[in-house]
Amino acid sequence: MKDAIIIIILTFIAVVLTGCSSGEKQYTPAAMNCEVFTAEDGSSMVRKNGEEYSSFTVLEGEAVEIAVIVNRVSGVLNITISQDGGAAIYEGNDVPTSEFSVYAKEKGEYTICVMAKDFVGDYSFEISKNSP
Repeated sequence: MKDAIIIIILTFIAVVLTGCSSGEKQYTPAAMNCEVFTAEDGSSMVRKNGEEYSSFTVLEGEAVEIAVIVNRVSGVLNITISQDGGAAIYEGNDVPTSEFSVYAKEKGEYTICVMAKDFVGDYSFEISKNSP
């Protein structure tokens, strides 16, 4: 189970680093604290606390889809996606298990901020270019 959790975390990082085919890609190292513990059924789980940031660029005439997948077992997960210097295009507090897409349609730099408080589960972001 510990290997699966590491794979999930590495997959998230890989998706953020390679998922967006438009413009310059950036990744800010995580300030997320992870604590491995044993669940009641004997499996290992990871509890996350802290923040993670990643960013991507939308070029003129592009639209970018951010596909979000959250599988929450417990705890709190807040997600904000915003254009630098602008308002949030998505803001979710205490995001439940869900799958949804958010669209960035205006040229500029965007930041995904994930804030976790005793969060157990996983999440991922797939960033892909779409035609407007």
